[in-house]
Amino acid sequence: MPTAITGIRGLNETGSGLLASYQGDSLTGIGVPSIVGLIQSDNKAASAGYASTALYTVGATSGVFEITSYLDVYGASGTGLIQAQVVFWGDDSGTPRVLNVGSAVTCASTVTPLLQRGGGSALIMASANTVIYGSAAFVGTSATPSYRFAMACKRLN
Repeated sequence: MPTAITGIRGLNETGSGLLASYQGDSLTGIGVPSIVGLIQSDNKAASAGYASTALYTVGATSGVFEITSYLDVYGASGTGLIQAQVVFWGDDSGTPRVLNVGSAVTCASTVTPLLQRGGGSALIMASANTVIYGSAAFVGTSATPSYRFAMACKRLN
């Protein structure tokens, strides 16, 4: 039996099954936006954070994106903090914006328990024809943390 699909920004169609795409982005599962960008790393004894890496290239129209991050620090010598960050262009000024995603995670051999986890999410509005970058910025003193880092990007409109 056909099912009415309503409530998606003026979309009022009748059909059956799931929507395969919305505004050019493929949809998965129950018709929700799929992850359009993903970076991940398993850094052992790193002397710095995860370098800024392209997460997603915005097409011809600006959009709203959900950025999620995960940090798992499981060992360090010395002390410091590691923070997931997203860099994006949100207006026509030409100046990039840097946003911390979630809270910073402590890297120190004196922290108990040694395993420290962090993560979070943020909504951003990125300009058309720009690139969204993700990174894990590390600030510390003589630390060599071992950590896992992941960041995902979903386009919401």
